Amino acid sequence: AQLDRDLRAVLPILSAQEETDLTDIISQFSIEVAKEPETGLIMVRACDCFDLEFNLGEVLVTTAEVSCDGNRTHATIMGNNQNKALLAAAVGAMVNCNLAEALVKIAPIIETAMTRLSIAEAEEGRLTAATKVNFESMAEET
Repeated sequence: AQLDRDLRAVLPILSAQEETDLTDIISQFSIEVAKEPETGLIMVRACDCFDLEFNLGEVLVTTAEVSCDGNRTHATIMGNNQNKALLAAAVGAMVNCNLAEALVKIAPIIETAMTRLSIAEAEEGRLTAATKVNFESMAEET
């Protein structure tokens, strides 16, 4: 299940080569496309400070559905990338079907991307911290 979550985290930053490698690995196993990827809009709902829900706006998403040993797995990703939606659904199906042989092959690719993501997030945090402003207050601090 962690591998599936990690893939979802790194999907936006996967290189073309990593996508190709994952697709090649997945094609070696009995994963069938149950429903071709479709792109559409969904409404994003949010809560304000009074816990009242409101419609924030629409987001472009792509959905895909695959089948593994008769079990169907569905994935929805933000954006218009049918291949990434299929990758997300296929890895989810492999996790659900416990295809250990496939997961062992997929894990190093996702771990490499996770390392790159961690480095990028750390750099972003460092750059953001440099803009932090500390305001002094006239109130007594306890």
